[in-house]
Amino acid sequence: MFQVEAVASGGYVVAGVRDAGLWAFRIREDGEPVWTHLPHPLEPFSAIFSSVTLLPAGPDFVLAANVSVMTTDWRNSTNAIRLIRFRTE
Repeated sequence: MFQVEAVASGGYVVAGVRDAGLWAFRIREDGEPVWTHLPHPLEPFSAIFSSVTLLPAGPDFVLAANVSVMTTDWRNSTNAIRLIRFRTE
């Protein structure tokens, strides 16, 4: 599932989950990419993202993502929310 929000200065920010990973990017009105953000999980943990919410924050956007974080033994897992603030300019 992906969410799209318009940027005041033009274009769009798109965020979502793809292959259990977090994915966010900004495109211009003509569809050309401006930037892409694919965060890497922190070793030795594995992060599985399940959903995102994209919120306008003035000229920026905040992405709130539900994530399950598991250690290498896979028996210890924690559910968390990861917040990422994007500068759109």
